[in-house]
Amino acid sequence: MPRRRAFGCLASLFAALIGACSGKQTPQALLEQAEARLAANDPAGAEQLLREALADAPDDPHLRIVLARAELATGNPAAAEGSLERAMKLGASKEEVAGDLARALLGEGEQQRVLDLVGDVGQWPQPRRLVLALSKAEAALALPGYESRDVTRSFLSVFRLRSSAQADGAIADLPWLDRHLADLRARNPVVEGGHQHFACEREPAVLAPAQGGTPSGRRVLKVGPDQPLHRPSDAALVAQDNDIIEIEGGRYAGDVALWKQSGLLLRGVNGRPHLDSQGRTAQEQGIWVFRGNDIVVENVEFSGAKARTRNGSGIRFFGRNLTVRDSYFHHNEDGVLTWNAPDGDILIERSEFAHNGAGDGLSHNIYIGHVRTFTLRFSYSHDSVSGHEVKSRARTNRIEYNRLTDEDNGNSSYLIDLPVGGYDYVLGNVLEKGERAENPNAISFAAELRDVREGGLWVINNTFYNRRVDGTFVANRSKLPAVIVNNVLAGFPAVLLDGPGEDRSNFRQARTAMVDPGAYDFRLTPDSPLIDAGQDPGAAQEFALWPQFEYVHPASGRPRQRVAALDAGAYEFCGW
Repeated sequence: MPRRRAFGCLASLFAALIGACSGKQTPQALLEQAEARLAANDPAGAEQLLREALADAPDDPHLRIVLARAELATGNPAAAEGSLERAMKLGASKEEVAGDLARALLGEGEQQRVLDLVGDVGQWPQPRRLVLALSKAEAALALPGYESRDVTRSFLSVFRLRSSAQADGAIADLPWLDRHLADLRARNPVVEGGHQHFACEREPAVLAPAQGGTPSGRRVLKVGPDQPLHRPSDAALVAQDNDIIEIEGGRYAGDVALWKQSGLLLRGVNGRPHLDSQGRTAQEQGIWVFRGNDIVVENVEFSGAKARTRNGSGIRFFGRNLTVRDSYFHHNEDGVLTWNAPDGDILIERSEFAHNGAGDGLSHNIYIGHVRTFTLRFSYSHDSVSGHEVKSRARTNRIEYNRLTDEDNGNSSYLIDLPVGGYDYVLGNVLEKGERAENPNAISFAAELRDVREGGLWVINNTFYNRRVDGTFVANRSKLPAVIVNNVLAGFPAVLLDGPGEDRSNFRQARTAMVDPGAYDFRLTPDSPLIDAGQDPGAAQEFALWPQFEYVHPASGRPRQRVAALDAGAYEFCGW
């Protein structure tokens, strides 16, 4: 070892020993104690120790940086700024002081200086980005007239950086940062919106089809080519109330049936059975005609029904309470046609209806009679032949999270016809009026009972694409005001509302607001002005109007995430 170096080491050791013997601590020891005091939330004690250390080492830039942190913690940002400027003059790099300097400037109300200092967060070394991104986001939030979307995205970046900070040691005092972020979230919806965009799932799980479990105590009749009962009509002759009819997948040509029993569950297994009636109907009414109550049909395909009355149906229902799930109705004169049951309820979900109609405008994809409630959700009704995609005379109608469209060549009349009014909720649907459609109106309310005095129409968060040169979104023929909120009208310009009603937060937007509306992809693009553009629609008749789901093609759905403010239209944007 060279003599000069050896002498220096001995001198340092001798100085340390003298300090220990005299009871005076070294600057390094004081620094370590001060940092421990800061970690224990005693910044005043830390500041006292640091000033004692600086008396012996006034040119140590690191002591100045830690002193600035103590001054920030005691609420003296101006002093912290001075300490950091002194640290840079003593040789500290800009990267070393930038995070603390940004916090000091923020504390002094110098928001623009913070923005100028930080600039592009990506230019800074990874361990420095979290604090700088937070300071920049807070500075933008504090500026008058800030753009809420930009600030939301800034805080989204902060939460993303925070998620990896534990691994890369981006900041020493993560508990403080977490407490600070929690406080910001509680006080400001824009910050909470950034967290929700961070936490949301881009693709929530799609709703699963009905499961094939067998309730205990119920008899099961098995139908199929290799089963004791070869055709569904064979089962209809021997079934009893509350039986389960399991029909093997495959084609059942020309087979139709009258079901008189109640409480039946009829479902396709091992594939979807196709009841290809080839123009036949039971009792000149439907492929399956039900005269009992409480019927459930799952995973069955119906096609080809014709009758002399021109309303041959896939299902003709005369009872009380019908549920149809995961089924497909096509090329019948009516898809599902139900009779009147004022105390009955109809539910159709995750099902497809296509090309039903006799071409006379009196037969439809779905036609519901006078019942208590009708709910259609997560379903796909399209290309009705001169009729309506959905028609219902129910007292309460919930048309939720469906795709109701004319497609390229469809010539339907209305997409939704509610001819006698009622309490009607049209929520979260994808709607499209084709250029060959025979009626310009998408949604019609009370066209046959204009003097309706009870009920109302609520049309909330739907996305409507119009291909007709003329078109009307809602035709309200009653005197009751329709409530039209958070809907999006795209394509050719259309009249939003013909008749009395409220127009709130509805948007006419160009194609660029959505991914590809011409191809029926109405999800929002990251730059869409529809993001966070909706308002809370509230409730009606104790029915919450905030959309809970969104349609997934074909004939399904998934939860709609609650991300910051409600987006306009049928889809919620997640995550940027």
